[in-house]
Amino acid sequence: MRDPLLPAIASASLLALVAFTVDHPLAAAAGTLAVFGFPPALIALGAARRGTLGRLRVPLAAFAFELEAVGLALVLAPGGGEPGWFGLPAKTVLMLLGLGVVPLVVVPWLYAWDFDREDGSGGRGSR
Repeated sequence: MRDPLLPAIASASLLALVAFTVDHPLAAAAGTLAVFGFPPALIALGAARRGTLGRLRVPLAAFAFELEAVGLALVLAPGGGEPGWFGLPAKTVLMLLGLGVVPLVVVPWLYAWDFDREDGSGGRGSR
């Protein structure tokens, strides 16, 4: 097998399946890590060219870290449902900000920052 991401994605899917069927205190955290790791892994699988991610490695790593952090925060957040920030429960705010607003703003900004840094042209195209 030429691509090391394929066995990792297959292993994560099995881990998620097992984690959500086992009654153990750490099973929810392990399953959440596996599920939240899928989007960055699939993006990396589709974006890799000649075995490297090129300019996408920094924003993709930040995206993966952010998704995993939000996933763990969702597992660890209290689930009482009492109003928290903005009058919404804490888990709802985590999902709205952590899975919607932050990736929408931070990941494109990191890609643009890394693109300009690696390109060296200072935003000017080569002629």
